[in-house]
Amino acid sequence: MSRLVWAGLLLLASFGSILTSCQQKGGKKVDLPEPRESIVGRIDSLERVLLNEDVALNDAAAAQVIKDYLGFQERWPDDPKCPDYLFKAADVMRGMYRVADACTALDLLVRRYPQSPQAPEALFFAGFMLHNDISEHQKAHEYLQRVVDEYPLHPRAVEARQMIQVMGMDEQDLLRYLEENGSKDSIPS
Repeated sequence: MSRLVWAGLLLLASFGSILTSCQQKGGKKVDLPEPRESIVGRIDSLERVLLNEDVALNDAAAAQVIKDYLGFQERWPDDPKCPDYLFKAADVMRGMYRVADACTALDLLVRRYPQSPQAPEALFFAGFMLHNDISEHQKAHEYLQRVVDEYPLHPRAVEARQMIQVMGMDEQDLLRYLEENGSKDSIPS
């Protein structure tokens, strides 16, 4: 055999060895990175499932979409979908009664994408959840104050100021506040 044939056989054997080592490690199949389009497609499908069902009723779909949202953001942090995916992850986490995890996802959104339109929304949403869902008023106040301080011109800053003013008020003080500020029509009868 000529040297060229031997070189070709060695190259082919080397390539086969590389492919085998990529697919198996210690007798186990190693997963190759999933393509971006595949993850986006799965996210879209899971979102459709969750829109038609209560998140709490479909824990498996909710857990998978959260994993995909967070995984997408880790693999493609510069993709414009990332802030939206982090916000959606927090929303699904809230539906699963995982408020602390939701706040962590929202913190990540604000830290990594402070110029994103979702950033002030994320801070407000975290404050809202902490106040309304688990009554952590001090932490809620901190998030809402950040909206006011970091995004003073955003419409959520006005709402954050209002929430800060009424936090901790008892029912009578809240009714008095609403009456004094012309919000009688919003008081339920």
